[in-house]
Amino acid sequence: MFSNILQILRNGELEGQIGSDIGRMVTLARESVIEAGKFFWGQPLTVEDRLKLHGKAEAISDIEHTVRNLMLVHLPLGTSTDRAHFLGLVNLLREIERLGERAKNLVDIARLGRYPLPKDGLVAELETIRDSIERMLIDVPQVLAGPDVKAAQRLTELGRDNMRRCEEVIQGLAASNYAADQAVSLALGSRIYARIQRQLLNLLSSVIIPLHMVDFFEERGADDQAPSSAARRW
Repeated sequence: MFSNILQILRNGELEGQIGSDIGRMVTLARESVIEAGKFFWGQPLTVEDRLKLHGKAEAISDIEHTVRNLMLVHLPLGTSTDRAHFLGLVNLLREIERLGERAKNLVDIARLGRYPLPKDGLVAELETIRDSIERMLIDVPQVLAGPDVKAAQRLTELGRDNMRRCEEVIQGLAASNYAADQAVSLALGSRIYARIQRQLLNLLSSVIIPLHMVDFFEERGADDQAPSSAARRW
């Protein structure tokens, strides 16, 4: 999908460079979320581990700025469609960048939590959601590369269900008898996993809907927003 849009650069060498940079962003984001998840779920966290993950988030941000500046300089923006595609691609890059930020959030929560986590239905449910989202982190780049509309629709339905389940976990925690610190860390973790899922849904929307029509869910209040009207039409 990215390669199709980048063809309007009409510069094969530059298209290849930007495509490679975006691929590196996706890889770093996927690695960061999966690694951070291990610490949230109880793997001991060292200062070096935390600095490494923060470094990956900074690397993702640096690549995003580089790609955006290259596109701003070289992308033809003579028509409203060209400008809409540019802004749409910038929004996609920001969604990838936010995945790195969410990984940092998981690590920060891990520093606050009490371990081991309880072994009960609520925790098992959240861990199942985590497994689903981590598999989606692997599947989504392949769907974007296709692009594969049917796979994007299937993953979107799964993602919406994951977000609903995250909210149910939070509601269950509110009624639980967990210690306050454990309840807070698990609720925050549920919220962050819901936000990771929202970022992935935004990326998938670009396959289902023409890029210039995608209604991206912004970071503020993202978990509480309903799907866009355009996304519901398929």
